[in-house]
Amino acid sequence: MTLNEMILASARLLEADATDEEFVTFMTDALNLAYLTVARDKWRPIKRERISVCQGRIRVDGLSEHFVSLKGVYDENGARVISRTVKDFIIVSRGILNVFVEYYYLPPELEGDDEPAIPSTMVDSHAYIFFALSLYCSAKKLHGEAAMWDTRYRNIIDNVKEVRSNFVMPEREWR
Repeated sequence: MTLNEMILASARLLEADATDEEFVTFMTDALNLAYLTVARDKWRPIKRERISVCQGRIRVDGLSEHFVSLKGVYDENGARVISRTVKDFIIVSRGILNVFVEYYYLPPELEGDDEPAIPSTMVDSHAYIFFALSLYCSAKKLHGEAAMWDTRYRNIIDNVKEVRSNFVMPEREWR
């Protein structure tokens, strides 16, 4: 569902005028806030791209998306490369020239006919709509309706499986 479609759906649910510029502006901001909140806190999108390495370092600002955290670095054969992140860089072995970097990123805000980077199979677009409607009703001092939309948002978002890091707890030895 595109941003424009989400705004129209929001207007239908509130029985509001979808052509009202103030409503469209508010909903655009609220839907983007909902989208970025979910992308940051619940289901982080992942990007994998080929990058050239310079003296064992990869500049984070050289990646195509807004870097949040590293998922993994792989060589051209797909083997995992030992890596770590420091301020503004990903550090790998000095002998490596090209790698594939897999990282979590914060997507850009939605505009017009943009669709969320998060697949709708993972997060239903209605989650963003309900979040935005809750904000809208709160701003209009309709607190009962705001609570209802917030509950609907939480019912969807609580069922989203969170993306976690690759950390695996070590097994305990029993003696």
